[in-house]
Amino acid sequence: MSEDSRPEQLPADISSSNALVRRIAAETHADLARMILELSLEFVPAIPEVANVASIAAQRQRWEEAQAAFDAVRRETLRAESRCQGKPDPELMILGVAENTAKVIYNATYPLAPPFDSDSMAYLILTASELSAMLGEDRFSNELRDLVAGCATDEVPGANHVERPAWIELLYQRGYGLSAFKNQHMMFLHRNFVQDAIGGGDKSDLRRAALASLEEADGNRVIQSLFFLMVTGEPGDLDAVKPLLDHTHEGIRKAARTCSLELYRAR
Repeated sequence: MSEDSRPEQLPADISSSNALVRRIAAETHADLARMILELSLEFVPAIPEVANVASIAAQRQRWEEAQAAFDAVRRETLRAESRCQGKPDPELMILGVAENTAKVIYNATYPLAPPFDSDSMAYLILTASELSAMLGEDRFSNELRDLVAGCATDEVPGANHVERPAWIELLYQRGYGLSAFKNQHMMFLHRNFVQDAIGGGDKSDLRRAALASLEEADGNRVIQSLFFLMVTGEPGDLDAVKPLLDHTHEGIRKAARTCSLELYRAR
């Protein structure tokens, strides 16, 4: 990102924060959230619950603990809100930073599941911005602005040079797929979402994209593509799915079995 295109000031409301987040690639959210929390903790002391979120964010193998960590911080937030009674308070604000960090980490852990508050990254940046303004710390504000600006691009990621139709990008970005294999209710809920998105249009683009993604190294993307193929695939696609029935990744094996069954029924 060029120096001239970097934001001159941090977002002042959730609308401008969301606009900024749309210029930040989703795969960088977790690292950015961790850095924002760590920066915030240089200016506000951490209670154990907040320190735990920072520790989890810094250790990818612990990311699955993010939801429990959020619950613990949320309990402290409710106590702080009762104590502060609407008055500005740095301790309450740092709890908000930690809450949203935990949400972002959770979303990064399960990228194909429906998000835990899809605008948590925007609220994280906004809350940290409000905290820096409350403290009146120029270094805090400047470093926060630099952190966010360093991750943002001049344009919305994927806005240009997109070879697939916009509705296909929506499906991939929203991450529908993984939770669809948990039970029949969720499977058909998301199946209908894909079918509605396709509408009366040509589903061949999504089918080709799904087939091409079956050989990717990212297991979550393979599972996602198997789900899309379950909806858009043709019986002849069974040959591409069969090798995945013996995959070392349990989630891929399960998804491949479900997809194969649907394709077999379509014969």
